[in-house]
Amino acid sequence: MRVIPRRRRSEEERTGTMTLLDHLGELRHRLIVCLIALAVCAVPAWFLYEPVLNLLQEPYCDFVADNPQLVAIEKCTFVFNGVIDGFTTKMKMVVYLGLAIALPVVLYQLWMFIMPGLTERERRYAIPFVGASLILFFLGGLFAYLALPRGLEFLLGFAGNGVSPLLTFDRYVS
Repeated sequence: MRVIPRRRRSEEERTGTMTLLDHLGELRHRLIVCLIALAVCAVPAWFLYEPVLNLLQEPYCDFVADNPQLVAIEKCTFVFNGVIDGFTTKMKMVVYLGLAIALPVVLYQLWMFIMPGLTERERRYAIPFVGASLILFFLGGLFAYLALPRGLEFLLGFAGNGVSPLLTFDRYVS
């Protein structure tokens, strides 16, 4: 038995008259393709981990450099409390980065699963909606990254002078 069975879609499947088992089989196929894409994209994500971590750590380093009253913090380093916290945080970041890289495949598989159930009119409306959603999502992420230094300045400086933050690796990245 093949993991990803390749089969031709019958006329019933193309016209939207699939049984429940046919739908579950189609969903299984789409999920397996998504998981394979995630696993394949996690490999380059492993090598992108350090640059992305440095990119995320930069606003905190700037905050520490701009606040000389934080004498307890020599460098802008993070700490972790548990034995496996460093490992689990790195694995989470690699999976999330892999998902971000595999997102085109995942979204395509989602679209191909949903599309047969849509009418022609709904399909016409869905394409601009999905495109606008992706653009707005990326703009929101960019805005969040650009607003991060101000947010850190407010939240970490809120306790006042004489109090130094001790940020854990997993909480900051999360």
